[in-house]
Amino acid sequence: MGKRIVAGALAGAIFGINTELSMVYQVFSLLLALMLFAVIAAPFSRVRLAGARQLPAQVIVGKPFEYELHLSNPTGIIQHDVVIFENFPDPRPDLNLFLHSRGDPVDRRRNIYDRWVGFHRFVGLTEKKLGIRVDKITIDAIPPHGEVHVRIKATATRRGTIHFSGLAIGRADPLGLFYRFSPISIPGTVLAVPQSYPLPQTFHISGGRRHLPGGMAMAAGVGEMDECVALRDYRPGDSPRSFYWPALAKTGKWVVVERQEEFFVRHGLVLDTLHQVPEAVFEDAVSLAASLAVRPGHPDGLLDLLFVGLQTVQLTIGRGLGGYPRILEALATAQMQGEQPFSRLSQRVLSQVQRFSGLFIILIHWDQDRENWVRALVTQGVPLHIFLIQGEDSPPPSVPIPKGRFPGFFLLRSGAIRQGLMG
Repeated sequence: MGKRIVAGALAGAIFGINTELSMVYQVFSLLLALMLFAVIAAPFSRVRLAGARQLPAQVIVGKPFEYELHLSNPTGIIQHDVVIFENFPDPRPDLNLFLHSRGDPVDRRRNIYDRWVGFHRFVGLTEKKLGIRVDKITIDAIPPHGEVHVRIKATATRRGTIHFSGLAIGRADPLGLFYRFSPISIPGTVLAVPQSYPLPQTFHISGGRRHLPGGMAMAAGVGEMDECVALRDYRPGDSPRSFYWPALAKTGKWVVVERQEEFFVRHGLVLDTLHQVPEAVFEDAVSLAASLAVRPGHPDGLLDLLFVGLQTVQLTIGRGLGGYPRILEALATAQMQGEQPFSRLSQRVLSQVQRFSGLFIILIHWDQDRENWVRALVTQGVPLHIFLIQGEDSPPPSVPIPKGRFPGFFLLRSGAIRQGLMG
């Protein structure tokens, strides 16, 4: 209603500028008086509340989630018709980001005027930096010295950490035209992890167990010891590290622990971040990596995630080393590093390839360096699943895509990853 009053006042000012020609100026005077009364009365409608927020640790991009808001009324009067908005840090992009985003695929599809003005680009960058959509909250009444608990629905629109700064709590003036908001500082954060795609039931990579130095003790992150098999008497040449000290204290005889080497199923998940591609292509690559990380695997198996960020990232999950939330947390902050050489990733993988039972490789670009790297991996005899993701506007690669030349090679189109995996 307040917006309609303002629009009516503007129209009255325009069409009633000549007071001798029409009586429209009286409409302007009436509406202006209503607005002035609302502005003067609004401060007397101030709301005083205290609040706290309970956020989940992780949420999934594009999937609605709920969190709880606790509000308390410290005053001795009832607080009614309360409106609450979430406040966030300033989401507007800086000038450098605004200028460098010109010419992206979405911007190129707009007309010349929109590209020149850049309004849609500014709005898109603002929404991306904000990273979340939150429903407005309305509360009918909070009793004196009472509390209310409100469930709020929200949706994360991008990966990464989303920061909450506080609340804007307001109530309308007696005419219902003007809100007076009071800020409450309640900082908080939530981590938005990439969404994942369902994988076919038959999706499986071959590859048996490999020797893992350190065995199960390594998987638990403790020492370099193998699996315990039995106790036996000491023999000359046995390492002092294998002494079983409780037996020595009990019997007075030197006893050693006999161990055997452990073999594990260990897969590698390699994400290519070392090329500048359209954002949609990279987001699909990260989501595919998340899908492979959360897929059901061998109960005693290990999974290594490798990608290059500001530093080379390698995480191992599996028995004793935590589950896939650690990988999702790393993928939530992964960014393209187009200025760094691909050798940073390829050499790291080649130096460890014999540790893996199989490799999942997600590529966002195809060139001679990547083809030579894949050929080198094939000669190592390690089973591979290679996923190359291309966008509709991606230029043709300088090297022909190896359809059928490498086993386990999949060409996926950005925006149709789910269909490509199921097909």
